[in-house]
Amino acid sequence: MATAGLDHNNASAHPSGKIGPNSLIQTVRAMRRIYGDEKARRILDEGGQSFLWEHHPGEMIDEGEFITLARMLYSNLGVQETLPLLRLSGQFTGEYVLANRIPKFAQRIIKFLPRNLRLKVMLNAIGKNAWTFAGSGKYSFTLSPQLQINLDESIIRHAISKADVPVCSYYTGAFETLLKTLVDAHIQVEEIECAIRGDSRCIFQIKFTR
Repeated sequence: MATAGLDHNNASAHPSGKIGPNSLIQTVRAMRRIYGDEKARRILDEGGQSFLWEHHPGEMIDEGEFITLARMLYSNLGVQETLPLLRLSGQFTGEYVLANRIPKFAQRIIKFLPRNLRLKVMLNAIGKNAWTFAGSGKYSFTLSPQLQINLDESIIRHAISKADVPVCSYYTGAFETLLKTLVDAHIQVEEIECAIRGDSRCIFQIKFTR
């Protein structure tokens, strides 16, 4: 599928960082949710990724595996169709982290803190585990003058070398799910700058809608 403003043929070679297996597992789950099993499996087959249908790694994976999957999706489906798919995958990943990686007692304690402190605690916690999703990328955040998460050298840039819109929707979905659940249900996360679009880094703006 051809998509205006998308250049995937010149995407750079894979780096060698490690990330969590949910990047693969939850993307396939999102494909099944959106397309149904038959079409999801066909997309993987046609993209040379059929092994992912029954692939459920329990350990960290080379980030190149997720890059290859994302590159196939952006190439075969186009940007506009892939963005919501990867955002849903990110949401599923955030839900997995909440259910399996953050103890329930810790979640209860966080919710008793003042909202601004909850936000700082969560952004720090995400940062301590950033290597599990950022791989060779670099995570940081700012609380002032703007609330934002920054990703330098996002690994998605190896899947797409150029696009007209921000494309790191996997991270948007994951960040927003974690922050909505443990900080404030009215938080909104939006990627406002994207290295793949030509910006210096990927920036995810955090807003309280009320």
